[in-house]
Amino acid sequence: MFAPWFQRSYNILSAVLMMALISCGQLNAATPGRSLERRYAGDIPFVWCGFSFSLTARDPWVSNCQNDKQERFRCHTIDCPGEDQPQFELRGCQRYATPRAELEGTPQNMYPVGYHYNDITHLLEATDRDGFIWGCQLAANNNNRVGCHGCARVS
Repeated sequence: MFAPWFQRSYNILSAVLMMALISCGQLNAATPGRSLERRYAGDIPFVWCGFSFSLTARDPWVSNCQNDKQERFRCHTIDCPGEDQPQFELRGCQRYATPRAELEGTPQNMYPVGYHYNDITHLLEATDRDGFIWGCQLAANNNNRVGCHGCARVS
């Protein structure tokens, strides 16, 4: 007598629990930003930051990128550099003696936090973590600039 009642209760409890879990899963999938699925900043598959790249001052996890047409994009920093580059490095760079003056020292590789193309000097001007400005030869860095996945176009 006790066993059939327990079996029915167990079946009913299992059915209620299963319905609750299924509806919770459907609700979670329908609510954007609530699942563990990877989210990108936008829907642009890949952007080559040929003109400029910089981390935002407010949020280092967000980057600004401009392609060669100077179209602006906002990307998650974790989705850069892209194109199978292991680390973001510029080559053949020399530090400016004073801001926008002459380049000094021997060319070396550096890891910038941002760069932009200077139309006047035809150099990539890069900034390092200490705030120093470097001039990098464009030809030496054609393939070293950043590319980002999943960016959003900024108007």
